Amino acid sequence: MPRRALAVILTLVAAGLVPAAALEIEGSARFGNAAFPWDQTAPSAGAFPGDSWSWGGSLGFDEYLSEGIRIDARYETDPVLRHVVAAAMVYESGFASIGLGPFLGALGSADTPLKAGIYTTVEVGWPGLAFAGLESASSVGAGLVSAGDLLLESSRLYAGWYVPNAICTLSIQSKRFDLMRTASVREQDALNRYAFELDIFDKTAPYRILTTLAYTTLSKTWDDDATGSLTDTLGALTLGGTLTMRLTPALDLVGGFDAAVYAFGLDGMAARSPAASTLLFNATLGFRVRFGRDLLEAAAAEQDSGPIDR
Repeated sequence: MPRRALAVILTLVAAGLVPAAALEIEGSARFGNAAFPWDQTAPSAGAFPGDSWSWGGSLGFDEYLSEGIRIDARYETDPVLRHVVAAAMVYESGFASIGLGPFLGALGSADTPLKAGIYTTVEVGWPGLAFAGLESASSVGAGLVSAGDLLLESSRLYAGWYVPNAICTLSIQSKRFDLMRTASVREQDALNRYAFELDIFDKTAPYRILTTLAYTTLSKTWDDDATGSLTDTLGALTLGGTLTMRLTPALDLVGGFDAAVYAFGLDGMAARSPAASTLLFNATLGFRVRFGRDLLEAAAAEQDSGPIDR
């Protein structure tokens, strides 16, 4: 009897959600050489190498359950945070939206394969004029006490405004991954990024172009109780672009590439800047596919009002 009742409840829920729901799924693959290796346990002897390859990917979905309510969920292999999963129930009303949900760091260390946290997002906006928002994710629980303990933090503050056929966005982003490598050695990977984005679109064209100018600092710190603290930091001025092609009303193809126009060492790497001939870059290739009438209509209107997710 309990199994039959559960089956009936699930059937009713599915029947109620599917007709009204709209779904967008997106995924991407990433490849580049502008990151410190996760397993690096000491400062490098020479200049920042151009052959320290990193790769990863992301997969996520946005499901619009009803008017003003959606579920966002993402998995990503991040150069700083390693493997992360975040999800949120987002409520939109008028000029504001707010979301709250779980945040999870996975496979950060053998002793702590899962690290739970909280993800929040808030945005306010005036359609066609301006918008601003904050995204934050942080692990919870005890700090760095024993070997294998870790902490994750990520935040992004942004504000933007609309101009004819374009959206301008200024943003500040920070990420931090702290790991207790041993009982006496702590490691920290950190990223700070200041960016200006120009999202160019035309409602009559099946494509849009996002250009980005950013200044980024990427650092790795080793704090040893016996020998002290050492930090390698890479600073870079980067220029990038992302092209989104609408192949069909339900399918987009997305490709991006950003490279360091000027890269240099800081802190312990001050005398070990990358060679002038070294190209530091990140490249991505992905897709976005939609299901449901409501979301297709939103995607069509997106050419006028800008992207659903910034």
